[in-house]
Amino acid sequence: LKAPKPAASLYSVRWVVMRDSVLVGSTWRGRGLQRLANTRLESVTPRRRPALNADVEDLERHIFTAGDELVALSDAADVARLRLVQGLLIAGEAGEALRRLGAGRRERALFEGLLLGTADDAAAQAAVSVSSGCGQEMREELLRRFSTAFIASRGQDPGSKHGHGARIVLLEANAASFESATEGHFALVRRVPRSTPPRVGRKADPIRAKLSLAIVSAVILVSVIVSIPSLPFGELWMKSAPLAALCILALALILILDILTFQEALHSINAIAFVGIAASVGLGKAMENTGVARSFAL
Repeated sequence: LKAPKPAASLYSVRWVVMRDSVLVGSTWRGRGLQRLANTRLESVTPRRRPALNADVEDLERHIFTAGDELVALSDAADVARLRLVQGLLIAGEAGEALRRLGAGRRERALFEGLLLGTADDAAAQAAVSVSSGCGQEMREELLRRFSTAFIASRGQDPGSKHGHGARIVLLEANAASFESATEGHFALVRRVPRSTPPRVGRKADPIRAKLSLAIVSAVILVSVIVSIPSLPFGELWMKSAPLAALCILALALILILDILTFQEALHSINAIAFVGIAASVGLGKAMENTGVARSFAL
């Protein structure tokens, strides 16, 4: 097992537990979040009550309610994983900046940007000022000029009097244009793998979830109904609505309703598994035609 990263290598991110969160009525440990190797629960602030003064183990056993806020130290990969927890959203000014990025979540991702030396350009100055706790104006600068939301930072400010400071900032931006738009503004930019934000927190998201469930339920229901022998015109139904056709129709509806994109649908297919299945069918047929299968049966 890898040793956990030191606190200086982690981002301090504030989160809020929403009403529909899987954490409501459960604990940090109850949801298995203590298994995130590079995440440490720092504090919990129950809704309308003072922050809890407790050690980590007690915090991990706190039973969450809607509206509770928590602060966790995480690396960039674990920030992306925590965002997949249903109903756990980034809170505070970072959460507001993320909301203001608007639609297009599928095209966005998390990035880590390295700032070195003296910040003498707009992007670096904005990132340094925001991460140092300086005002809303710099956050606006990042949003306006680069369509980028500042989430957290770690390390020292560039030009720190304590030596060669280096600050790394965690940002969310359009994956296709961010690196080219900010070229020359950061010493190094790294895209966080599998960090596309989940499609939660907006009014349309519960509707999409219910529609996807309704489509899958409809496919199962229709396939069961058409398999009933006593159904009037049962044979005609089975010929006109086989399971494969129903699945294709369901996929078309999912694409039309923008529940999935065509690229996401393609990426969900395990091509190697399909090739393996097709090859095994052909191999079995060859063994049957050549009599090998019959000889094994005897």
